Amino acid sequence: MKHWIIGLDPNERYKGAVDFARMWNDRAAGDQVPKLSALHVHTDRWHAYLSHAAVYEPALTRLARPAPPSFDDVRQALPTVDIKHVEADVIETTMEEAAAAAPDTGLIIGRKVNRHDVSAVRLGTVARRLVRRLAQPLVVVPPDWRWKADEPGPIVVATDLEASSVSAIHFAAKIAKSLSLPLTAVHVLPGLDRHIHEATDRKQLDEAREQLVAQAQEHIRRFLAEHSVEADRVVAVPGDAIQRLIEFAEDLKPSLIVCGSKRLTFAERIVQASAGSTLAASAPCPVAIVPPTDN
Repeated sequence: MKHWIIGLDPNERYKGAVDFARMWNDRAAGDQVPKLSALHVHTDRWHAYLSHAAVYEPALTRLARPAPPSFDDVRQALPTVDIKHVEADVIETTMEEAAAAAPDTGLIIGRKVNRHDVSAVRLGTVARRLVRRLAQPLVVVPPDWRWKADEPGPIVVATDLEASSVSAIHFAAKIAKSLSLPLTAVHVLPGLDRHIHEATDRKQLDEAREQLVAQAQEHIRRFLAEHSVEADRVVAVPGDAIQRLIEFAEDLKPSLIVCGSKRLTFAERIVQASAGSTLAASAPCPVAIVPPTDN
Protein backbone atom coordinates (compact mmCIF):
# COMPACT_ATOMS: atom_id res chain seq x y z
CA MET A 1 0.00 0.00 0.00
CA LYS A 2 1.20 3.50 -0.78
CA HIS A 3 -0.94 5.19 1.85
CA TRP A 4 -2.08 4.06 5.28
CA ILE A 5 -4.64 5.90 7.38
CA ILE A 6 -4.43 5.31 11.14
CA GLY A 7 -7.75 5.51 12.93
CA LEU A 8 -7.54 7.48 16.20
CA ASP A 9 -10.00 7.52 19.09
CA PRO A 10 -10.19 9.23 22.51
CA ASN A 11 -10.07 5.87 24.33
CA GLU A 12 -6.46 5.25 23.28
CA ARG A 13 -7.22 2.00 21.49
CA TYR A 14 -5.00 3.35 18.71
CA LYS A 15 -1.65 2.86 20.51
CA GLY A 16 -0.93 -0.56 18.98
CA ALA A 17 -2.00 0.72 15.55
CA VAL A 18 0.43 3.63 15.83
CA ASP A 19 3.25 1.25 16.78
CA PHE A 20 2.42 -0.95 13.79
CA ALA A 21 2.63 2.12 11.53
CA ARG A 22 5.95 3.04 13.18
CA MET A 23 7.28 -0.45 12.41
CA TRP A 24 6.35 -0.01 8.75
CA ASN A 25 7.85 3.46 8.62
CA ASP A 26 11.11 2.31 10.21
CA ARG A 27 11.66 -0.92 8.26
CA ALA A 28 10.61 0.16 4.78
CA ALA A 29 13.12 1.93 2.56
CA GLY A 30 13.06 4.09 -0.56
CA ASP A 31 9.82 3.97 -2.51
CA GLN A 32 8.52 1.28 -0.14
CA VAL A 33 7.99 3.85 2.63
CA PRO A 34 4.24 4.56 2.66
CA LYS A 35 2.50 7.84 3.22
CA LEU A 36 1.06 7.86 6.74
CA SER A 37 -1.83 9.97 7.92
CA ALA A 38 -4.12 9.78 10.93
CA LEU A 39 -7.85 10.39 11.16
CA HIS A 40 -9.86 11.18 14.28
CA VAL A 41 -13.60 11.13 13.60
CA HIS A 42 -15.56 12.87 16.32
CA THR A 43 -19.25 12.05 16.51
CA ASP A 44 -21.72 14.09 18.50
CA ARG A 45 -24.71 11.77 18.37
CA TRP A 46 -25.67 12.51 21.97
CA HIS A 47 -25.97 16.23 21.34
CA ALA A 48 -27.76 15.62 18.06
CA TYR A 49 -30.29 13.34 19.73
CA LEU A 50 -31.06 15.77 22.55
CA SER A 51 -31.31 18.73 20.21
CA HIS A 52 -34.51 17.27 18.77
CA ALA A 53 -36.22 17.60 22.15
CA ALA A 54 -36.98 21.23 23.02
CA VAL A 55 -37.07 20.44 26.73
CA TYR A 56 -33.32 19.74 26.66
CA GLU A 57 -32.28 22.90 24.78
CA PRO A 58 -31.39 24.93 27.93
CA ALA A 59 -29.12 22.15 29.13
CA LEU A 60 -27.48 21.79 25.72
CA THR A 61 -26.53 25.46 25.63
CA ARG A 62 -24.53 24.97 28.83
CA LEU A 63 -22.70 21.87 27.60
CA ALA A 64 -19.45 22.81 25.90
CA ARG A 65 -18.28 20.58 23.09
CA PRO A 66 -15.02 18.93 24.12
CA ALA A 67 -11.92 19.98 22.24
CA PRO A 68 -10.36 17.29 20.02
CA PRO A 69 -7.56 15.34 21.70
CA SER A 70 -4.06 16.59 20.90
CA PHE A 71 -2.62 13.09 20.26
CA ASP A 72 0.86 14.26 21.25
CA ASP A 73 1.99 10.64 21.63
CA VAL A 74 1.12 10.00 17.99
CA ARG A 75 3.13 13.02 16.86
CA GLN A 76 6.06 11.87 18.97
CA ALA A 77 6.02 8.34 17.49
CA LEU A 78 5.37 9.54 13.94
CA PRO A 79 6.67 13.13 13.66
CA THR A 80 5.68 13.57 10.01
CA VAL A 81 2.14 12.20 10.29
CA ASP A 82 -0.72 14.48 9.30
CA ILE A 83 -3.57 14.27 11.84
CA LYS A 84 -7.03 15.29 10.70
CA HIS A 85 -10.03 15.89 12.96
CA VAL A 86 -13.42 15.38 11.34
CA GLU A 87 -16.89 15.66 12.86
CA ALA A 88 -19.41 13.23 11.43
CA ASP A 89 -22.52 11.31 12.41
CA VAL A 90 -21.18 7.85 11.47
CA ILE A 91 -17.51 7.13 12.20
CA GLU A 92 -17.10 4.04 10.05
CA THR A 93 -18.70 5.66 7.00
CA THR A 94 -16.28 8.59 7.21
CA MET A 95 -13.32 6.19 7.52
CA GLU A 96 -14.56 4.16 4.55
CA GLU A 97 -14.82 7.29 2.45
CA ALA A 98 -11.33 8.38 3.46
CA ALA A 99 -9.86 5.00 2.43
CA ALA A 100 -11.73 5.02 -0.87
CA ALA A 101 -10.75 8.60 -1.73
CA ALA A 102 -7.26 7.68 -2.95
CA PRO A 103 -5.96 4.55 -4.71
CA ASP A 104 -3.81 1.99 -2.93
CA THR A 105 -4.95 3.12 0.53
CA GLY A 106 -5.62 0.98 3.61
CA LEU A 107 -6.75 1.49 7.20
CA ILE A 108 -4.97 0.65 10.46
CA ILE A 109 -7.19 0.62 13.55
CA GLY A 110 -7.03 -0.57 17.13
CA ARG A 111 -9.40 -3.13 18.55
CA LYS A 112 -11.33 -2.85 21.79
CA VAL A 113 -9.34 -5.10 24.12
CA ASN A 114 -5.73 -6.05 24.85
CA ARG A 115 -4.06 -9.22 23.67
CA HIS A 116 -4.98 -11.52 26.54
CA ASP A 117 -8.16 -9.85 27.73
CA VAL A 118 -10.97 -12.38 28.26
CA SER A 119 -13.82 -9.99 27.47
CA ALA A 120 -16.61 -11.49 25.38
CA VAL A 121 -16.80 -8.42 23.13
CA ARG A 122 -13.34 -7.90 21.68
CA LEU A 123 -14.03 -5.72 18.63
CA GLY A 124 -15.76 -2.38 18.99
CA THR A 125 -18.76 -1.42 16.88
CA VAL A 126 -16.72 0.62 14.41
CA ALA A 127 -14.13 -2.15 13.94
CA ARG A 128 -16.81 -4.82 13.40
CA ARG A 129 -18.53 -2.75 10.73
CA LEU A 130 -15.29 -1.93 8.96
CA VAL A 131 -14.31 -5.62 8.91
CA ARG A 132 -17.63 -6.41 7.23
CA ARG A 133 -17.79 -3.53 4.78
CA LEU A 134 -14.39 -2.11 3.90
CA ALA A 135 -13.34 -2.67 0.29
CA GLN A 136 -9.68 -1.90 1.10
CA PRO A 137 -7.18 -3.80 3.28
CA LEU A 138 -7.79 -3.31 7.00
CA VAL A 139 -5.24 -3.95 9.75
CA VAL A 140 -6.63 -4.50 13.26
CA VAL A 141 -4.10 -4.18 16.10
CA PRO A 142 -4.44 -5.00 19.83
CA PRO A 143 -4.04 -1.78 21.88
CA ASP A 144 -1.12 -3.21 23.89
CA TRP A 145 0.80 -4.71 20.95
CA ARG A 146 4.30 -3.31 20.60
CA TRP A 147 6.83 -3.88 17.88
CA LYS A 148 10.16 -5.34 18.99
CA ALA A 149 12.75 -3.95 16.62
CA ASP A 150 15.38 -6.45 17.77
CA GLU A 151 13.04 -9.46 17.32
CA PRO A 152 10.90 -8.79 14.23
CA GLY A 153 8.55 -11.66 13.52
CA PRO A 154 7.66 -12.95 10.04
CA ILE A 155 4.65 -12.08 7.93
CA VAL A 156 2.18 -14.97 8.12
CA VAL A 157 -0.53 -15.47 5.52
CA ALA A 158 -3.39 -17.85 6.25
CA THR A 159 -4.74 -19.45 3.09
CA ASP A 160 -7.62 -21.82 2.42
CA LEU A 161 -6.18 -22.49 -1.06
CA GLU A 162 -9.28 -20.92 -2.62
CA ALA A 163 -9.85 -17.83 -4.74
CA SER A 164 -10.84 -15.80 -1.68
CA SER A 165 -7.23 -15.85 -0.44
CA VAL A 166 -5.47 -14.89 -3.68
CA SER A 167 -5.52 -11.17 -2.85
CA ALA A 168 -4.27 -12.01 0.65
CA ILE A 169 -1.20 -13.94 -0.51
CA HIS A 170 -0.22 -11.16 -2.94
CA PHE A 171 -0.69 -8.55 -0.23
CA ALA A 172 1.36 -10.58 2.26
CA ALA A 173 4.16 -11.11 -0.26
CA LYS A 174 4.37 -7.36 -0.95
CA ILE A 175 4.40 -6.57 2.77
CA ALA A 176 7.15 -9.12 3.44
CA LYS A 177 9.26 -7.66 0.62
CA SER A 178 8.64 -4.06 1.71
CA LEU A 179 9.61 -4.77 5.31
CA SER A 180 12.40 -7.27 4.52
CA LEU A 181 10.69 -9.95 6.61
CA PRO A 182 10.29 -13.66 5.86
CA LEU A 183 6.93 -14.90 4.57
CA THR A 184 5.24 -17.97 6.06
CA ALA A 185 2.15 -19.49 4.41
CA VAL A 186 -0.17 -21.49 6.67
CA HIS A 187 -3.04 -23.78 5.76
CA VAL A 188 -5.15 -25.43 8.47
CA LEU A 189 -6.52 -28.86 7.60
CA PRO A 190 -9.85 -30.07 8.99
CA GLY A 191 -9.31 -32.00 12.21
CA LEU A 192 -10.21 -35.68 12.45
CA ASP A 193 -13.46 -36.50 14.22
CA ARG A 194 -13.21 -37.91 17.73
CA HIS A 195 -14.72 -41.26 16.76
CA ILE A 196 -11.99 -41.73 14.14
CA HIS A 197 -9.36 -41.13 16.82
CA GLU A 198 -11.01 -43.73 19.04
CA ALA A 199 -11.39 -46.34 16.30
CA THR A 200 -7.94 -46.01 14.72
CA ASP A 201 -4.64 -47.42 15.87
CA ARG A 202 -2.41 -44.60 17.14
CA LYS A 203 0.49 -45.50 14.87
CA GLN A 204 -1.75 -45.65 11.81
CA LEU A 205 -3.32 -42.35 12.80
CA ASP A 206 0.06 -40.64 13.10
CA GLU A 207 1.20 -42.01 9.74
CA ALA A 208 -2.02 -40.86 8.06
CA ARG A 209 -1.67 -37.41 9.60
CA GLU A 210 1.93 -37.11 8.40
CA GLN A 211 0.85 -38.03 4.87
CA LEU A 212 -1.99 -35.50 4.92
CA VAL A 213 0.30 -32.75 6.17
CA ALA A 214 2.94 -33.54 3.51
CA GLN A 215 0.30 -33.50 0.77
CA ALA A 216 -1.15 -30.24 2.08
CA GLN A 217 2.28 -28.60 2.12
CA GLU A 218 2.73 -29.57 -1.52
CA HIS A 219 -0.72 -28.12 -2.31
CA ILE A 220 0.31 -24.86 -0.64
CA ARG A 221 3.48 -24.65 -2.74
CA ARG A 222 1.55 -25.30 -5.95
CA PHE A 223 -1.12 -22.74 -5.02
CA LEU A 224 1.52 -20.10 -4.33
CA ALA A 225 3.42 -20.93 -7.53
CA GLU A 226 0.22 -20.65 -9.59
CA HIS A 227 -0.07 -17.07 -8.37
CA SER A 228 3.65 -16.22 -8.65
CA VAL A 229 4.21 -16.00 -4.90
CA GLU A 230 7.21 -17.45 -3.06
CA ALA A 231 7.18 -18.18 0.66
CA ASP A 232 10.17 -18.81 2.88
CA ARG A 233 8.20 -21.45 4.75
CA VAL A 234 4.96 -23.39 4.28
CA VAL A 235 3.07 -24.92 7.18
CA ALA A 236 0.09 -27.28 7.22
CA VAL A 237 -1.55 -28.21 10.52
CA PRO A 238 -4.79 -30.06 11.30
CA GLY A 239 -7.43 -28.70 13.66
CA ASP A 240 -9.73 -25.75 14.13
CA ALA A 241 -8.55 -22.93 11.86
CA ILE A 242 -8.87 -20.01 14.28
CA GLN A 243 -7.54 -21.92 17.28
CA ARG A 244 -4.51 -23.23 15.42
CA LEU A 245 -3.70 -19.84 13.89
CA ILE A 246 -3.85 -18.18 17.30
CA GLU A 247 -1.62 -20.90 18.78
CA PHE A 248 0.72 -20.43 15.83
CA ALA A 249 0.79 -16.68 16.48
CA GLU A 250 1.52 -17.18 20.19
CA ASP A 251 4.46 -19.41 19.32
CA LEU A 252 5.89 -17.61 16.27
CA LYS A 253 5.07 -13.99 17.33
CA PRO A 254 4.55 -12.73 13.78
CA SER A 255 4.67 -9.06 12.88
CA LEU A 256 1.41 -9.53 10.99
CA ILE A 257 -1.11 -12.23 10.11
CA VAL A 258 -2.82 -11.75 6.75
CA CYS A 259 -6.07 -13.42 5.79
CA GLY A 260 -8.60 -13.05 3.01
CA SER A 261 -12.21 -12.00 3.28
CA LYS A 262 -15.15 -13.84 1.73
CA ARG A 263 -17.39 -10.77 2.18
CA LEU A 264 -20.17 -12.76 3.82
CA THR A 265 -23.68 -11.37 3.62
CA PHE A 266 -25.67 -10.62 6.77
CA ALA A 267 -27.62 -13.86 6.36
CA GLU A 268 -24.42 -15.88 5.93
CA ARG A 269 -22.93 -14.34 9.07
CA ILE A 270 -25.89 -15.59 11.11
CA VAL A 271 -24.91 -19.21 10.46
CA GLN A 272 -21.18 -18.83 9.72
CA ALA A 273 -18.66 -16.77 11.65
CA SER A 274 -16.25 -14.65 9.65
CA ALA A 275 -12.75 -16.07 10.01
CA GLY A 276 -11.23 -12.64 9.46
CA SER A 277 -13.25 -10.89 12.14
CA THR A 278 -12.79 -13.76 14.61
CA LEU A 279 -9.04 -13.78 14.06
CA ALA A 280 -8.82 -9.97 14.29
CA ALA A 281 -10.73 -10.10 17.57
CA SER A 282 -8.61 -12.83 19.17
CA ALA A 283 -5.08 -12.85 17.77
CA PRO A 284 -2.21 -11.55 19.95
CA CYS A 285 -0.75 -9.64 16.99
CA PRO A 286 -1.87 -7.36 14.15
CA VAL A 287 -4.24 -8.96 11.63
CA ALA A 288 -4.73 -7.72 8.07
CA ILE A 289 -8.02 -8.56 6.39
CA VAL A 290 -7.72 -8.31 2.62
CA PRO A 291 -10.92 -8.33 0.55
CA PRO A 292 -10.89 -10.02 -2.86
CA THR A 293 -10.36 -7.87 -5.93
CA ASP A 294 -13.09 -7.53 -8.52
CA ASN A 295 -11.14 -9.14 -11.30
